[in-house]
Amino acid sequence: MFHRSPSHRSPSQLRGRFSNLKQIGKGGYGTVQSAFDNERSRNVALKTVRGRSNIYSELHEVDMLKKFHCDYIAKIFDFWQRPESLVISMELCSGGELFSSLFKYTHFPESIVCQIMFDVLSGLSYAHSRRIAHLDLKLENIVLSRPWDGIPNNFPTVKII
Repeated sequence: MFHRSPSHRSPSQLRGRFSNLKQIGKGGYGTVQSAFDNERSRNVALKTVRGRSNIYSELHEVDMLKKFHCDYIAKIFDFWQRPESLVISMELCSGGELFSSLFKYTHFPESIVCQIMFDVLSGLSYAHSRRIAHLDLKLENIVLSRPWDGIPNNFPTVKII
């Protein structure tokens, strides 16, 4: 079967494009950094994925997700394939993981739990309507769009990554 290569940028286009890099997360497959995208004049998250076995599958997945336009799924802006990794520029959700918020605020009012469920289920519904399933849904992959001050009526939008 013939597979068309997804559209993506060359690694040389990374040099000089991003500034103010700061590591904000680390996992088994790579790291996440906050950065400023000098070309688009906005803050982004740079996710570097290393050591994956099926790079074509990864590129195809990112290329599809780049076309998503949903308030409840973190937006992917661009991606670059390097020999040893895949770098993804995506929406910076500065509120951090939902998992961390559960430890910081041990009690969530029902209204917030309802909003979290609505946001997550809306994002999943959007993906499912495009015949995409999220195979790694966990608290660490649900993030807050902005920091939360603990005030119930000021809870941020929840996004799936």
